[in-house]
Amino acid sequence: LDNHWRPNLKYLDYVFLRGREGRGTQLERIDLVRWQDKVYIYHFLKEHNIPSMPILMYSNRFSDDFFVKLKNMYENGLKSFVLKVSHLANSNGIYRVKDGKFIGANDTIDKNEMYGKEVDFDYLKNEISTNWNVKQTEEDWSSMMVNPGVILEELIEDSVELKFSIVFGEVAGFFIRVKGFPSFDADGNLLSKNIKTTLPFWWKDARSLALKVSKLVKADHIRIDVFYHNNQVLINEITWNGGERSDFSSVITQKLNDGYSKRLQMLNKKSIDVLNDDFIEIMLNQNEYFSLSTNSILGGNFSV
Repeated sequence: LDNHWRPNLKYLDYVFLRGREGRGTQLERIDLVRWQDKVYIYHFLKEHNIPSMPILMYSNRFSDDFFVKLKNMYENGLKSFVLKVSHLANSNGIYRVKDGKFIGANDTIDKNEMYGKEVDFDYLKNEISTNWNVKQTEEDWSSMMVNPGVILEELIEDSVELKFSIVFGEVAGFFIRVKGFPSFDADGNLLSKNIKTTLPFWWKDARSLALKVSKLVKADHIRIDVFYHNNQVLINEITWNGGERSDFSSVITQKLNDGYSKRLQMLNKKSIDVLNDDFIEIMLNQNEYFSLSTNSILGGNFSV
């Protein structure tokens, strides 16, 4: 948001700049589209040896073959699974099956008409077909530009999901996807009022993994969702600029303002000092870092 940032922006200013729900700037930033695509994220995490969702198969082409394979896998023992489209968010286009029966998309939404019924492959095929050309209209431009796809995953029994909001490489806060969506600060202190809950034993491992991924993505504001499966934490989704209101929105705003101020100072002075400049690995992309490093060396700043 370099060309749109100004000091002391408010949280709603950032929401406006993101352009959620068709409002705001709706900047056409094609490079952000990939971060809304679950298939791309799967390959990105695999490339960097980051534990991710147990995907069994996927396709960016709608065909009968995919559903024939799914039914064959079911008949050969795959009685629990998750089927979802790869281009939507907010639990849209997600279908979970446990022991051959439909269950809810997650634990925080209402049960639909298929809950508890035997798996119906014609229903699943029709639902994926219906969602194939649906756009994520309540999100920003980049979210609406993702190519459609379908993903088959193993069902994760432990549905507890931690969602970390990370700004320029620092955790601003996180919440748990359970009823009430209890929020916590970066150190795990409960922020939500009138909600009694405890953190899972693996929350610190989840925080460390989320921070590691944030440094690979190099985003200003990113939300990283983490599950626990087979005795390890793993990444479920990556969402650029989460945008939701929370008990730590003011912290997000402060870190965004501080981060952009430091980033633009680095770019304006055209040199960097790794000993004194904070968050270089987050605030500069590779081309910017190379350019400023070269300037620094030529200018006699050998601490680069």
